[in-house]
Amino acid sequence: MPGFDLKQVSRNDKVVVGAGIVALIFSFIPHYYGVSANILGQHFSSGVSAWHSYAFLGMLLILVGTALAAIAVSGAAQLPKLPIGLNLAVASLAGIGTLLVLIRGLTAGSGGGPGYSYGLQWSGYIVILAGIVQTVFSVLNARAAGEKLAWDASAMNRPAAAAPATGYGPPTGHAVPPTQPTAPAADQPTTYPSGDAGSPTA
Repeated sequence: MPGFDLKQVSRNDKVVVGAGIVALIFSFIPHYYGVSANILGQHFSSGVSAWHSYAFLGMLLILVGTALAAIAVSGAAQLPKLPIGLNLAVASLAGIGTLLVLIRGLTAGSGGGPGYSYGLQWSGYIVILAGIVQTVFSVLNARAAGEKLAWDASAMNRPAAAAPATGYGPPTGHAVPPTQPTAPAADQPTTYPSGDAGSPTA
């Protein structure tokens, strides 16, 4: 892509996008969940990919989060305005997606007996680990960027400080103008203290 320099991408951004790509690649390998057996010295296995049952929804969330992070890093397109920060959005998508993939793998059951076993398999563990890494580094990015949740009270505009209750004195930060001497009225004689060198002589 013209103008894109990978060297300018931060380590955290590389990890977020890279972990998402790893999760997506291994999600298509049919060893997310399955059964393996040894029969007469021969090994047999059968399984399904992570695009299975409601783990399918989890992988879609990871896919969307990875796409958002990749677009933001590459600057390939203008992202729409989100209700929360981009890094928090990616962390939420990756976190919820990974949780769904994990729950589906664990609740599908596991067990085994002499010569066979069934349950979550090696590609499933890689997908889950990559999803966790993507979530963690997205949160680190969000913290570094100072992103806050939209419903966080501290992210709201705080009201301006109230004026002093007395109402006196100039606003803070303004200099007080010097007091100008008051000239005597034209119809009043000017008096001088007794013995003043500047008093007129009779």
